[in-house]
Amino acid sequence: MSGETTQSVVIVGVLAAFFTGMFGYALWRTRPRTDPELDRVYTELALESAPVPSASRALGGMRAIARMYIWLGALVTALGLFAILQQGFEFGNAELTIYAIAGVVVLWAAAVPFVLRRAREASVSVLAPLGLTQDGSRIVGERHGRQVSIDITTAGSLTRVDSAGDPIIVRRRGHDGASWLLDLREAELRASS
Repeated sequence: MSGETTQSVVIVGVLAAFFTGMFGYALWRTRPRTDPELDRVYTELALESAPVPSASRALGGMRAIARMYIWLGALVTALGLFAILQQGFEFGNAELTIYAIAGVVVLWAAAVPFVLRRAREASVSVLAPLGLTQDGSRIVGERHGRQVSIDITTAGSLTRVDSAGDPIIVRRRGHDGASWLLDLREAELRASS
């Protein structure tokens, strides 16, 4: 094995370990799961008297989309690492592997309109029973005669409920599922007292 080949193997090994950890953690965070407390809060906050879907099930639709993107990212990454090994060990056809990566990426990009439509449908199914809608990274609506806005940022969320006096604001650092539901409940309780 030449020095260049050994270097390629070491680089691919380190990158493979890094990306396995990264994609593995992302898949673990988006795994299907139930959350009885979240379901209780979601049902409590629902404005509709008809039975509402469980929050866990409704959010599961959003998680499925996220998991699909994670798997596609893992596939593209694995193919890229494989192309590096092909080049380093001079076997197979690295150029063909690069074309395969391009094909996956083009199909992935072509699916974006369908994915966005599915994400929109999942968002509507979660938010409609709460009297809320999605507006970009904001969740907005009117609940109990008060304007509500929830800003989701990379740092966390900010929930604002207008009241007779100053608006009630609840800030949360980080993201833990749909923790903004807990913040909405807290803000509305404070606004009514």
